[in-house]
Amino acid sequence: MIAWASIVDLATDRRLAVWTDDPVLRAVVRQSGIPATSTPAVLHYLADQRIITAEQHENAICVLIKAHIGDMPFNEHRLLELAEDEDSTSGSVAAALGRPAAWTDTPRTAALFGRLIGLAQSHRPATVPGWPYNAL
Repeated sequence: MIAWASIVDLATDRRLAVWTDDPVLRAVVRQSGIPATSTPAVLHYLADQRIITAEQHENAICVLIKAHIGDMPFNEHRLLELAEDEDSTSGSVAAALGRPAAWTDTPRTAALFGRLIGLAQSHRPATVPGWPYNAL
């Protein structure tokens, strides 16, 4: 919390917004009356303003998911493609499913999770135990 206090103090003193992908830090900063944003929000803004293309936006979101950064809105198509790219190993897709935003539609996410486990079982059975570990 001390490290966060210095960020809040600096932002307050210099009247700066805080850009962080830590949701708890964003909440603390906002409670102090300081604007805060995340990388996904910045990417969304850039796409809305047509500063980046939809393809660049999607590629950037995929890079963030692969790097385990951010809490991305649930997108079944994107997660299936990423899982295919990972060759059905538990990894970034499982981690993305472990984030709160993935569970805003619990039945849909649970169905995708089951589908991914089934794909892993068919293609790489040894990876199946890693899926729930990484996702939950």
